[in-house]
Amino acid sequence: MSYRRSATSYWLVGGLCAALIVLAALQYRWSGQVSDAERSRMRANLQMAVSQFRQDLSRDLLNLCSGFQADAEAIDRRDWDRLARQGSEWLRSSSESGLVSSVYLWQAEGDSLLRLNRSEQHFEPAAEPGAMKTLLGLFRAQAGDNPQSRAFRPMTWTLEARSPALVHSLYAFPELGERPRARLAGFVAIEVNPQYLQQKFLPELAGRHFAGPDGFLYNVGIAPADDQTHPFYRSDGFDPANLASADVNVAMLESRPRGPDRAGFAGFGPGGASFGGFGPGAPGPGAHRHDGDAAPGEPHGRRGPPPDEGSQRDRYRFASRFAATQPLIPAADPHNQWRLMVRHRAGSVEAAVAQVRWRDLAVSFVILLLLGASMALIVVSTQRAQRLARLQMEFVAGISHELRTPLTVISSAAQNLT
Repeated sequence: MSYRRSATSYWLVGGLCAALIVLAALQYRWSGQVSDAERSRMRANLQMAVSQFRQDLSRDLLNLCSGFQADAEAIDRRDWDRLARQGSEWLRSSSESGLVSSVYLWQAEGDSLLRLNRSEQHFEPAAEPGAMKTLLGLFRAQAGDNPQSRAFRPMTWTLEARSPALVHSLYAFPELGERPRARLAGFVAIEVNPQYLQQKFLPELAGRHFAGPDGFLYNVGIAPADDQTHPFYRSDGFDPANLASADVNVAMLESRPRGPDRAGFAGFGPGGASFGGFGPGAPGPGAHRHDGDAAPGEPHGRRGPPPDEGSQRDRYRFASRFAATQPLIPAADPHNQWRLMVRHRAGSVEAAVAQVRWRDLAVSFVILLLLGASMALIVVSTQRAQRLARLQMEFVAGISHELRTPLTVISSAAQNLT
């Protein structure tokens, strides 16, 4: 009977040990699946944060630029005072006016550079500052006849990273009845204040998307594309020496494909731009193409009969409004752009997920070891109790035998005496 009980106990202990081993294997497997799901979730959240960061940057800068969005009528009349008053009032009411260092206007006619006087709200002649020399070269090249030298697309704001500056090309629309070709009137360049950008604007924007309750969850760095090891902004803990381990390394602004479907332009001509979809003879939004219009892939010079004067006026008005709806785009030169680099504070998303996984596994295995140790202690305590009980029974039996023997002798002697 005692042997059967011991065998049953050993079988029970063995079964419990096997169950603990199976649980440990399952825990390891399930932790891997949970880690994969967590990694996917963290990457998706990071991509969303990066996308929202880029969108907010583009929106905030465009909000700053919207005060200098000149309409077609002001450009045709070269009414720069109107643009100066509009921009000065906008900067006065803008919460990010500290981001603007200076505002320049370059006129293609006469090759003259003007600078905005905010207090008097007008443009005044300015000497060529050092920061504008590169931009002036690009402006003059775009005013030339070489289509390959055009660095700025019409109807869009461009972030020129080296200056840094926000640049917008000003095109004058032709008079009704003339050939549908817009002439370059000049450029507006908003020079960005680098100190305000690095110390206030970018830290607030990065903290809005990459920080948590206990600081930055992701370390952020922003650097020129041609010198990423020297970021002009970086959060605490960002190490530019480990760019290879960055979880995200993308352009700060999303590049937009060129073409009439995106920019609304059919192409460029010498000294001007041909506005596909807005000029006479080109079908407007939602209109049908006339016979003889330029089909996809055909030269833009093939146009149908010009529509009436009213439809032309509507198209030019639409083109003027269209200019304010285009997204902020990076410079055409990929080396003249900003790069956004984001890395998890643990080193990378992979490292962060691995740390969590091994921590959870350590806790689980410690719990299983404690269960195994508790079970072993219970078995040892049970065996010890059984051994003590057996010794106690043997001791009682021995004492009883030792006491019973003299009592029997005494009892026999008493009977004999009786």
